[in-house]
Amino acid sequence: MAVGILLLKSGWAALLIYHGLIVLALSVNQERISLSMLFKGFSIWLFLFMLAIAVGLYFVLSGYAVSKGFVGEKVSALAGSCGPLFVVYLLIINPPLEELFWRELFSTKTKYFSPGDILFGCFHFPILLLFLTPVKLPIGFLMIAMGGWGWRQMRNRYGGLLLPWIGHLFADLMLVAIVLRLLSL
Repeated sequence: MAVGILLLKSGWAALLIYHGLIVLALSVNQERISLSMLFKGFSIWLFLFMLAIAVGLYFVLSGYAVSKGFVGEKVSALAGSCGPLFVVYLLIINPPLEELFWRELFSTKTKYFSPGDILFGCFHFPILLLFLTPVKLPIGFLMIAMGGWGWRQMRNRYGGLLLPWIGHLFADLMLVAIVLRLLSL
């Protein structure tokens, strides 16, 4: 992902390289992966709770971004990556692929942070570099790692990836909505 975002300055390149590597890893480890896990494990209350968190974070984070002047070159650099095809690809392909990779391939029953949760935060670090000051990078990293930890706990508690998949979709949708709002200012 870092190559696509930081060197090639392309959201498309970042996602395609990242997803290509995920598909390769899943293919090599297919005996440990079950696609049926994507359709198991649901709770209406947790679904509604995740929806409320996503909506709340949208307003908090977009308000913060506007107040800090992210309407300039940082967001305009992503303008080419926010076309309709990119958004559809991001929302339909990214959540299930990442959940199969991070929560199924790196599954563990521990209630504590796992190496997979930390790596999940690390792989999203290049995106954080675009938007956060060095002082705020640890907070952003921790938020993403905590999200990964929470989705892993949902997987373990409810016996499937449906809730983590939906939560991941909400998170990606929230971020796309924020970028689109900033691009319209």
